[in-house]
Amino acid sequence: MKKVKIGIVGLGNMGLTYAKAILAGKVPAASLTAVCVNGAAKVEQAIATLGSGVQCFSDFQTFSQSDEFEAVIIATPNQTHVAMATVALRAGKAVLLEKPVSLDIQEGYDLVTLAAEKKLAFAVMHHLRFNPQVQRLKTLLEQGIIGQIHRMHWDNLRYFRPQSYYNSLSWTGTWEKDGGGLLMNQAIHELDLLNFLFGEPTALLAYTKFGAYRDVEIDTESTLITTYPDGSSATFVTSINEPLGQEHLKIVGELGEINWSRDRKITVTTLQPTSVKLGTPSLLETQEIVIHLDEAAWLADLTASIENFCQHILADQPLIAPGLAGVKSVELAKTAWASAFKQEWLSFPVKSVEIEQIYERIKKEYKNDHHTSRRTTRSD
Repeated sequence: MKKVKIGIVGLGNMGLTYAKAILAGKVPAASLTAVCVNGAAKVEQAIATLGSGVQCFSDFQTFSQSDEFEAVIIATPNQTHVAMATVALRAGKAVLLEKPVSLDIQEGYDLVTLAAEKKLAFAVMHHLRFNPQVQRLKTLLEQGIIGQIHRMHWDNLRYFRPQSYYNSLSWTGTWEKDGGGLLMNQAIHELDLLNFLFGEPTALLAYTKFGAYRDVEIDTESTLITTYPDGSSATFVTSINEPLGQEHLKIVGELGEINWSRDRKITVTTLQPTSVKLGTPSLLETQEIVIHLDEAAWLADLTASIENFCQHILADQPLIAPGLAGVKSVELAKTAWASAFKQEWLSFPVKSVEIEQIYERIKKEYKNDHHTSRRTTRSD
């Protein structure tokens, strides 16, 4: 079986996870041939960890020009994503980029354009699209099992982060190093699923807390309301301060509803279509769909992402998480910040220049050294 020769930039938590998974044969269409790390000491560590069969580089420019690989997974800090992906694409390498694709919306779109011009694969690691439960939800919605969708409500409360989390990592908790908080670094996966399951919104209103609950600058809690071209709407609630970590999605349609609790089951309740038309709704059936996820479900989603990327290169299989999807999720996060800051509805498509200008104002407004880390609304 032909395999795609993969190079990985960055051997932090995620990069090392991808490297070990490929070496263990968990991605049938991939072969790990090269990695790039920062500094000679890390090269020695990489060789000791991955073995002599993987070429190790300490300079990214040299790495990007190497013939050792044809596609690269970039798993480096957020602020490096655009520059490294640009160099890799210009060097003729297909790119699978960690989220977020970019910290600037237009720079993300520029990457999509560059990949298209170079006729190279460009994907983003939005691995939840590959989750079997999410895939089933997608199928149920495409089948129209509950008719026209009216509204959705999503409690996304799985990202509890104590203060020790921010204290233990040098790159998180500040705008300068992190580029954003909850919406950009954790819940961006679920923002992507909003787009994946329901399509792009027409407008958004958000209430966001910056620096609440923890000694940080960035956003720590947010409630979004989104509207869609078909007249439906969604509410999305996420927070780093929910220790129970519960998550639930309810989708209400004209002929019933779908309820999903992550890692548990999907419950579909449908009504008799005729009874709904007559104004006397009666139950048709309640179906419980149980899709068991083992302890390694997270890793399975990640490896499925890499496999899809490789199969796209080898056999032109459609990308389930294309780079454009990554840009759209960044756009959703940054528009939510802008809406919260301006305290008003914002419409799509957004004007990226205006969103970025508001982003710069937010970063100045919510700085710990300005003693505003506990504020949740802006001052004019």
